Amino acid sequence: MKEQRWLRIIPVALIMYTISYVDRTNVALALDPTISTMMKDLFMDDKMKGEAAGSPSCWCFGESAQWVAVW
Repeated sequence: MKEQRWLRIIPVALIMYTISYVDRTNVALALDPTISTMMKDLFMDDKMKGEAAGSPSCWCFGESAQWVAVW
């Protein structure tokens, strides 16, 4: 019974981690001013760049999520 649980969880976790890594890489490349003109086209400053690349937990929970991440 316990083995079946892991056979269901592991593939889903691997797929989600892979999607997360690809998404993070795409955002990093899109916000690099030497590669892309997205920041200039959208009139983004460094603060907006940091918010765009931040974690979704910070979007949902604001300052409290940042303290948890530091702790």
